[in-house]
Amino acid sequence: MRKLSLFLSVVIATILVSCGSEVKQDAVIPSTPAEVKIPEKPTSPGSGESSQKLPKTKMKFNEIVHDFGKLKGGESREYDFEFTNVGKEDLVIEFAKGSCGCTVPEWPKEPIKPGAKGAIKVKFDSTGKQGKQEKTVTITANTDPDINSIITIKAEVEGEAYSEMTKEGKK
Repeated sequence: MRKLSLFLSVVIATILVSCGSEVKQDAVIPSTPAEVKIPEKPTSPGSGESSQKLPKTKMKFNEIVHDFGKLKGGESREYDFEFTNVGKEDLVIEFAKGSCGCTVPEWPKEPIKPGAKGAIKVKFDSTGKQGKQEKTVTITANTDPDINSIITIKAEVEGEAYSEMTKEGKK
């Protein structure tokens, strides 16, 4: 019985001490948590997030399809797709991306004023290509109704340059 009383005394004392220390700790914790700032999610190129935040405008291309005609394999060509900002706000081209690595666009990085003209230069490299080719460039800008515009290049790739390249590649 004496052991039981001693055991109960130790348990009760432990509970009282731990309860007392919890109350003491609670008194030290501030009643309002510190402000946590969540950083803004960075926008990725071509995501359209930057373009969606800008006032909308309109762009009009002189043509949206260009045909290079017949090219020899390995030949590169460039073409400027000219456009006009026909809206009432500055046109900001956020990003332009070719449908494959053989189609590389260059676009104006500065805003295009209403009424002003600009161009997107598209370089096509026919290396490793054969036959009819149709490649696109998707342009992300602050345009209405859609933030994406698509321009297209076409070519017919033929000739010795392609044949020689494939022969060397098979060795």
